[in-house]
Amino acid sequence: MKNPNNKAVPYTALLYSLIIYAIAEKFNYGMEVVCSALQISTDYLLLGEVSSNDHPALTAKVSELTPAQYRYLEDIINSYITALKEK
Repeated sequence: MKNPNNKAVPYTALLYSLIIYAIAEKFNYGMEVVCSALQISTDYLLLGEVSSNDHPALTAKVSELTPAQYRYLEDIINSYITALKEK
């Protein structure tokens, strides 16, 4: 499936979006309430697009890590970026 910007939306993200949308409709919640509870933007939920509004939630999660956990996360990110460059 493609979003309005002609970018492919991952199937899993689309499935989660539909489930959360159905729950929001069933219980008469607005998407803003659901996204606020999940600390994500509606663009990220519906389209998989990251905006500057999504960065504080990730920063908050990283700031709670111990120094050892932070180093592991850094290694994971570096490995991921290396793997992307090898494609």
